[in-house]
Amino acid sequence: MMGPALFGLMMAEGMTGDLGFAVEQGSQTVANRQGVCFTFRPSALLADEDVDLIRQCIDAEFGFILIMEVREAGETEVETVMELVEFGRPRPEDFEPSGPVMTMPNP
Repeated sequence: MMGPALFGLMMAEGMTGDLGFAVEQGSQTVANRQGVCFTFRPSALLADEDVDLIRQCIDAEFGFILIMEVREAGETEVETVMELVEFGRPRPEDFEPSGPVMTMPNP
C-alpha cells in the first residue's frame, strides 16, 4: 500500500495516470472525522493481481487512515480491511494490559 502522503502528492501532481491506474476522489466521515477518499484500480505493478479495487480514506487534518477497503477480482462485495471506530483523547484504561503480564527473564 502506498502511504497517504505519497498518494496525495501523486494525486495533486496528476501522476496516477502515468502509473496505469485511474483514481476517483471523494470524501466521507468516519468516526466523526472528515476524510479525503481515493478509490483506484491498481495495475499489476502496484498490487496483487487478485485485487480489483482499493478504497482508502485518510483524515483530512492529520493524515492517518480512517478506512481501507478492497474488492477482490471477480467479487461484487467490498471488504473492509481497516476502519477507525472511535476517535478521542486517550483514557487511562487505554493503557491497561489486554492480557497477562509476564516478567522478562534476566540473563
